[in-house]
Amino acid sequence: MNKPNSICPRIYLAYFSISLFLFLFIIIDLSVTTGLFIVHYIREVDIYGKSLFQRYSIGSACIDVWLTSLLKIAIFGAILFSLCAKKDVSFHRVKSIKGILYCFILILDLWLFAKLLASLEFYSDGSIITNNSHVNTTNNNNNKSTIHPILWTLLCWNVITDIVYFGLLYCIVHLKPSQIGFHRRNRLNRIVNINDSSLGETEALLREEPVREEPETEDKKDENVTGKLKGTILLLSFCRPDIHYLLLAFTFLLIGALSNTFSPFYLGQVINHIVVTADITSFYYSLIILVIIQVVSSISTGLRGLTFSYALARLNIRIRSRLFQAIVKQEIGYFDENLTGDITSRLTSDTQQMSDQVTLNINVFLRNVIQIIGSIVFMGILSWKLTIATIVAIPLTVYVYESFGDLFKTVAKQIQDSLALANNVAEEVITSMRTVRSFSNEINESNHYDFKLKTVFKYQVREAIIYGAFSIIINCIDNFLVTITLLYGGFLVINKELSAGNLISYMFYWIALGECLDAIGDVYTGMMQAVGAAEKVFRIIHREPKIDHYSGEYAPAKIAGHVEFRDVTFSYPTRKDMNALNDISFTIQPGKTVALVGPSGGGKSTCINLLERFYEPQKGAILLDGKLISEYTHDNLHRQLSLVSQEPVLYARSIRDNIGYGVTGEVSIEEVKRVSQWSNAHEFVVKLPQGYNTETGEKGTQLSGGQKQRVAIARAILRDPSILLLDEATSALDAESESLVQEALTKQMENRSVLIIAHRLSTVENADSIIVIDEGRVIEEGSHTDLMERGGLYSKLVYKQLLAGEDKRKKKENIIRERKDSGEDESAATNRKM
Repeated sequence: MNKPNSICPRIYLAYFSISLFLFLFIIIDLSVTTGLFIVHYIREVDIYGKSLFQRYSIGSACIDVWLTSLLKIAIFGAILFSLCAKKDVSFHRVKSIKGILYCFILILDLWLFAKLLASLEFYSDGSIITNNSHVNTTNNNNNKSTIHPILWTLLCWNVITDIVYFGLLYCIVHLKPSQIGFHRRNRLNRIVNINDSSLGETEALLREEPVREEPETEDKKDENVTGKLKGTILLLSFCRPDIHYLLLAFTFLLIGALSNTFSPFYLGQVINHIVVTADITSFYYSLIILVIIQVVSSISTGLRGLTFSYALARLNIRIRSRLFQAIVKQEIGYFDENLTGDITSRLTSDTQQMSDQVTLNINVFLRNVIQIIGSIVFMGILSWKLTIATIVAIPLTVYVYESFGDLFKTVAKQIQDSLALANNVAEEVITSMRTVRSFSNEINESNHYDFKLKTVFKYQVREAIIYGAFSIIINCIDNFLVTITLLYGGFLVINKELSAGNLISYMFYWIALGECLDAIGDVYTGMMQAVGAAEKVFRIIHREPKIDHYSGEYAPAKIAGHVEFRDVTFSYPTRKDMNALNDISFTIQPGKTVALVGPSGGGKSTCINLLERFYEPQKGAILLDGKLISEYTHDNLHRQLSLVSQEPVLYARSIRDNIGYGVTGEVSIEEVKRVSQWSNAHEFVVKLPQGYNTETGEKGTQLSGGQKQRVAIARAILRDPSILLLDEATSALDAESESLVQEALTKQMENRSVLIIAHRLSTVENADSIIVIDEGRVIEEGSHTDLMERGGLYSKLVYKQLLAGEDKRKKKENIIRERKDSGEDESAATNRKM
């Protein structure tokens, strides 16, 4: 309540000031324009004895300028009236037609410049052409000096008013109507509150409450930070390490652009020497210079492309590296909240589009800017009048590029988002291809992927339509300007103010100018597409992890292994409304084995996740040897802890590399073999064709479940951790593999603190302490014998497991009995029964 009250009066004051200034300026504009017109009208009647309507001439009349001014005043007067009558609604209406209003102002400016050129031609020979007579004013300088300044003053005044109206319109559309409306609603509340005592409860409910603006979300703040200009600056900032290559490329670019700028001029000179002067010596001289310029341009263009391509390759690698570094530093919760396909899409298509567009567009933009400047300079030298006639259309072209650039940016972001969703589907299917094949679901997955691609195609069609409309408008503007150039240029040639060769040179420059503007428009469109991709990339690069893994400074060489959970409450980022742990507390003594058991989803694995500092608890503390785990350095904490999970992750590398994963420096083969022997992995590894150099395949698909598990155990104990974490390490294995893995684990549990999560009785019954967790709370704690005697949840879980084992035993006996009765072998009977 306090915040809006402090902000809204200032907004309301700004609105009131703009409205008042607009009203006063409309009055001034109307007075000045009408006054100048009346003076001009009186003079015309006094001199010629005829009204302006009878002797209208575009080069000398003021009535058309006055009428367009009245139209402009009427439009902005209607806007002012609408804003005063209905602020909130009118603001939305003005914003919806702001493009039309901007375009209207630009067209008025084009008309004023055309009027200026007509007046220049009209007064150039000191004569005034009327409908019925040719009046010479050479000897009547008083008349000319009276009429001419008034017209020019009126034209200049209209240019000034266009600028002011443009600025006022910009201020109006950038005010927030909701904040303005708040002031009015707040006054209404104060009026209602005066009579609050007499309204009663029923009528008091009808009071209109002030609308509080919602605070900006994190996404909205990110979008504001990485806006159009900010995104472009960030893109260019990534080119800073390659500044020396870019300067070299810019040198070649400058040489090539200047060469291209001089080419049309000397081409026109060649034509002049052929058609006009017929001077063979001058012809050869101009031709030789033209050839030299073209050779220099060709060489510099090739060197420029080489240098920019090299800088592009470096930029691409740098962006991908920075992005990947930022990704791996994020907390685990970030990966829970974001799809893998979205993240990989940032690394692939988005970074590629960023690097390609930014370097290419720097190249194209600088080259064309230089050529535009050079072309305008030469065009002005050849004919300044013709230059004014054509250059005035550039603001309209820029406005078209600006408008369509925003549309391209929006559609580019939609395409990137839809591509990310399609990539996510593809990655999910490819990584789980065995399951897809097992369920014979290839066709459904293909249809699902096609559905995502249709969304991509829909946005691409929308992009094509926008590009088509953009091309039509730009080409129409270009063709119109070419027509105007030929029309006015021909007029100048006929009047001997411009030679034919110079007109041809001018046309070449004008064509080159149009191509440069088109190229810059493509640059703008490309940069908007790159910014659309860059916003997502920079959002990750500049995102600060919610958990600072590198804030700790404590790094002991070895710890005792005392673990304490103290009143820990935690909920996952994706399920913030549901606690996974509720005020949980327990202790693991150094060198002891503690087992966590309980129903699925009770919070057992969450304890390991918190101990590994994958997440931060919302309440409570986790201590290691009496110190918060956040005080340990990131590397040291994870050297003290080693995790063996139910589904160990192996990378598409050799067995040796997987065992030595995460260890700083080179790991000798002797160390690898030693830990492999401890984990019962050495025996099967040496039987492989390439031994420890055998590739495990993606996610270890070339190894069996038991083999992967034993390699994972070897990797865990290579670090010689003080605390060993076992999360269902044997639950998915067959009896033989479980026996080997369990034997390997038993060897390594000595003299270490061990935290076990398991369901099987054989895994936990020998633990020093068993903690039963259900619904995020510690239900029971004690040894196996103690818990069985209590008859609580643990004993029920054990009995249920024993009954399940008894059912399996009876089922197997029935299969054997059927085999004996029917004479089938054991395997056939088992298959038939199953």
